[in-house]
Amino acid sequence: MNKTATTCPQCHSSVPFNQGYASWCECGWNVGIPAQWTDDKTMTRRYERMQRLYQAFADAWTAGQALVKPMAAVITALLTLFVTIGLAAYVALMIYLFEDPFFIGRGLAIILLIGLYLPIAPLVSFAKQPYSVTRKQAQRTFEQMDRICSVLRVRKVSEIQISESLSGIRLVQPLWRRKRILVCGLATLAAQDPASFTAGIVRELLIAKRNRQSSIDIAKWARDLLQTAYDVIVGSGALPSSESSGSVDRAQYSRSLRMMRRQSMIRMLRVFTFPIAVIPQSMHYLLNRSLQVLEHGVVYRANRSTAKLTGPKPLEQYLTTLSLAESLQFAQERLSETASPQDRLRAMADKMRTLPQRERERQLRTQPEDELRRPLLNWQYDLLRRCVQIDETPSSMTASIPSVSMSDWSAVSRELEASMA
Repeated sequence: MNKTATTCPQCHSSVPFNQGYASWCECGWNVGIPAQWTDDKTMTRRYERMQRLYQAFADAWTAGQALVKPMAAVITALLTLFVTIGLAAYVALMIYLFEDPFFIGRGLAIILLIGLYLPIAPLVSFAKQPYSVTRKQAQRTFEQMDRICSVLRVRKVSEIQISESLSGIRLVQPLWRRKRILVCGLATLAAQDPASFTAGIVRELLIAKRNRQSSIDIAKWARDLLQTAYDVIVGSGALPSSESSGSVDRAQYSRSLRMMRRQSMIRMLRVFTFPIAVIPQSMHYLLNRSLQVLEHGVVYRANRSTAKLTGPKPLEQYLTTLSLAESLQFAQERLSETASPQDRLRAMADKMRTLPQRERERQLRTQPEDELRRPLLNWQYDLLRRCVQIDETPSSMTASIPSVSMSDWSAVSRELEASMA
């Protein structure tokens, strides 16, 4: 006889049981803080702090008010300005040393010039994905993209890239480049839903627009620069993650750190360099703490605007797809390394069709987005539902996002899949 129910160890109530999937209960068993964070005090504190922010947004919007966090914006702006001034002083020192007639001064200037590559690279470089789609290859796809950009009054997307590891959609644009690349995860294409795909694009374009307008992008660069400065000073081997600083040349950075480790003097001097490293480390902590508040606020507001433009249902479906990232990634990892992207798409689509509804709900309640660089998907979903009840008036924007017909979506799907052949 197949087991269909189990007992919750916390409240002792009977809960449904699905073979091969985690059981959970409404009392909070297996649906609280993500399991991978329970033993990490730093992530636990960050989770609790962001949970309070989510509740503050919920209370403010329910009361018909706009939540503003002026101190977070002030601290972020001041620290970003300080980092920018510090980089300018770094460049000035390098130029001054180049004018030194002695070889020691010029040698130091060359070292500073090499180090300057690390903070400048993210401002101009793109992280390449395995598959790229240009306007010549996908005319129908870019026609739909251009319509969306026109409604949102944002610059057009130059290129679309397909990522096998990303679960959602991201807009990538380094600070010193006008080119904009939309990166789509295979999981999003596997959903095969034009409405949720459109909602995901609108959401990312709005997030990117708000990040630019509120100077969050440059603050994120300053945060990564402080982390890089700390790693270099202490000779740390930690590399920036591909999500937080995807445009950094990781291979070059890795080589630089390996060269530093080979010098025994670096190890001997750590006792002296560590007090210096406390400065960028402390600034990184403060900037990251304030910046997270602003970033989460941008995501919540972008979700609310997207729901007004596309309707709440497509965005809810997109957030649900994001929450299934772990299951979909597991489905494609079971295939051989030589499996084609089309095979991976089919495997993820099959997984989405066979995943039990209760497991879908559990993952929606527990899955983070970008390791808390964005709010938990459950928080976003809950606030979206509240906004649907609050926002009874039509959108203040004069145009709505054009819907994508099934024939257009079929053409888009064919063009994107052809680019991965």
